Amino acid sequence: MAGSFLDIYRPAWPLLRVFGGEMTMGALVVAGQKVKPKARQMKHRYLKEGQVRFLEEGFVGRRRQLQAGLKALTKDKDKTGLLLHGLGGLGKSCLAGKLCERFKDHHLVVVHGRLDAVSLEKALREAFIAARDEEGKEVLAQAKEITDKLADLCAGVFMERNYLFVLDDFEQNQDGYEMGQPGNLLLEAAEPLRTLLHYLPYSGKMTQLIITGRYRFSLSEEDKDLVADRLQDICLTSFKESEQWKKARELAHIIEFMDTDPRLVGQLIGLGRGNPRLMEWIDTLVGELPEAEVEALIVAVQDQQEAFIRRHVLRELIGRGGEDVGVLLRRLSIFRRPVFKEGVEAAALAAGLHDWPAFLDRALDLGLVEFDQARSLYEVTPMLKAELAAALSADECLAAHRAGFDYYGRLCGSLEGIDPLLHEEWVFHALACNEEDVASAEGGRLVTALRERLAFRESQRVGEWVLATKKNPLATEHDAFLLNQLGYTIQQMGDNRAAIDYYTLALAIWEKVYGENHQDVAAALNNLGAAWQALGEPKKAIDYYTRALAIVLKAFGETHPYVASTLNNLGAAWQALGDNQKAIDYYTRALAIDERVYGHEHPNVAIRLNNLGGAYFALGDKKRARDYFKPAYTILKKFFGDQHPHSKIVKAWLDDCP
Repeated sequence: MAGSFLDIYRPAWPLLRVFGGEMTMGALVVAGQKVKPKARQMKHRYLKEGQVRFLEEGFVGRRRQLQAGLKALTKDKDKTGLLLHGLGGLGKSCLAGKLCERFKDHHLVVVHGRLDAVSLEKALREAFIAARDEEGKEVLAQAKEITDKLADLCAGVFMERNYLFVLDDFEQNQDGYEMGQPGNLLLEAAEPLRTLLHYLPYSGKMTQLIITGRYRFSLSEEDKDLVADRLQDICLTSFKESEQWKKARELAHIIEFMDTDPRLVGQLIGLGRGNPRLMEWIDTLVGELPEAEVEALIVAVQDQQEAFIRRHVLRELIGRGGEDVGVLLRRLSIFRRPVFKEGVEAAALAAGLHDWPAFLDRALDLGLVEFDQARSLYEVTPMLKAELAAALSADECLAAHRAGFDYYGRLCGSLEGIDPLLHEEWVFHALACNEEDVASAEGGRLVTALRERLAFRESQRVGEWVLATKKNPLATEHDAFLLNQLGYTIQQMGDNRAAIDYYTLALAIWEKVYGENHQDVAAALNNLGAAWQALGEPKKAIDYYTRALAIVLKAFGETHPYVASTLNNLGAAWQALGDNQKAIDYYTRALAIDERVYGHEHPNVAIRLNNLGGAYFALGDKKRARDYFKPAYTILKKFFGDQHPHSKIVKAWLDDCP
């Protein structure tokens, strides 16, 4: 060919004689000679700030997907980001990491696995701290639901600074994903994602989104599928043959056979079915096997499906690690989230594995445990977890969860407040090792903490999950606490009838445990009164409030804040019945108690003043109403500022009074 002819007569070719010296020069390439690949080492790295792992060296294939992703992120004005999807082991997270590497001026907001108000807010906080973004931290600190915070961020921070969301392993947010039958997105994930997809386009591509997961999904808004409309769909499939051979350059143990038996190289590469992760495991196993057993491996799995090959290879790797490594892997498989080295130690010592650091290192060498360098966390590879956990005997499973319970108990106990992600794992292991009192008590605390963060759906989910998982009948004071807190969450979400059911159960348990004159009984009665009043039944509310008042008066005396709160509730119920004068009597008594306890400038005092103003306003005495609204507004403005919702409400009343 013309190209070859020109190459032969390039001026540089004669220089070969200088280096050849007296040596006889033969043909550089022999006809029919096969190229011997040179093994190339894989090198992983974690992106700064992001806990995103990718191949710094040894990344092959995916050029087309990489280019399509970069084009969508940089040039396509109609796209907010990417959806990278495909089966496990195909390199979705690694591709996401390579894409993130191209956006070094962007701060990463990374959520692994479950997306909800808690995990997203934590990721945002970490990103804002790393970016020294004071405006972002201020928005995040506002007393709003996460969807409202996201909308505010998209209208400001995300338009002014570069951020890149990475939602990794997103299949965990699809109902039924564990069974391989993914359905709709869970509500707690759907709501923040819908907000992001709706508002992020307004950022002008300053802030974008990458989602990785096994499955496609949709998310509707009116008649539009936001996922299809706003995200570039990139499907990762198995490597083609040419890509498999490029990948083979990284597989040092397989490539060694090029000198002795090139036929085996092709067969071993073919066993990987184009799945890069499976190809890596096969290479690791080949390095562990005597040469004589390699052909036996090929014969055992060559005509099988990819899932069968993967299971066989992983079992062989576990076997090569030794019995103790297998025990360690099974015990670690019960952890749903990655753990610090102390978690590995707890699981190992519970199994009697005192030389556990050596076994952990061996598992890491075999690729059976993954180590997140950015966060110093360990995790059994997700493809192994379910099978390993299923192999535990009942006694082993109980002991493993007991170790998890102790580990998370110590971890949560060392914190000043509640970390919802860690606390939920403590409750999970408590339920699994029959520590149901702890599960109810700590589950109730978690429900409360999530509600106070305005993460209502997460609060509801946790409460309902604990109740559904418990095996023992609901009978303890801790069960009543959980029921009462879940009822309050659901009431805040607007379902008063469901809340009444939970309050009624809590009341019955507390009355049985404590008798009828306990403060927890009064709390349940107060909550029942509030729910019935919200349903337009003030007479029923008054009955419950009156019973509650008798209890708190007897328990605490006439000048306790609980008494003031109950008197205030009674005032509101009588006002709802139209008896404003009786309401004023109760509000006045409540105000006197709070002023005595807190002084004249306290938010509780402002509430009582506001209620008194409202009652006089209803009676038509606007001048008297103003006398109460004015100091109420002064107090609220001092504590919360004039833009707080409570301040705005009182100011509106005040403006209506001449």
